Amino acid sequence: MSHVEVDIKKRHVTIAKKQHKVDRLNRTWAELDKNGEGDENSGPMENQRNNIQKQIREIEDEITQVQKEWINNQTSLISKQEENMKVNTDVSDLKTK
Repeated sequence: MSHVEVDIKKRHVTIAKKQHKVDRLNRTWAELDKNGEGDENSGPMENQRNNIQKQIREIEDEITQVQKEWINNQTSLISKQEENMKVNTDVSDLKTK
């Protein structure tokens, strides 16, 4: 069980790091958007903004996937704990007989 818990913690840290990167990219994008003042064809800056938006979408997709895995791991952990409790109960019952 500790392996699952360690894995969950690692994934939580990964989610936090990726969310931080998304936040940073959002700030950069907001700054570029503010400086662009509505000019849709600003050349390299527009390309950079589009690239940042693409990176944000990709990272958000990764975050969603890691969160789904985290939920699956939590479910698995609960199942393992329930199995462990049942085995412990069975062992206790056998010892008392």
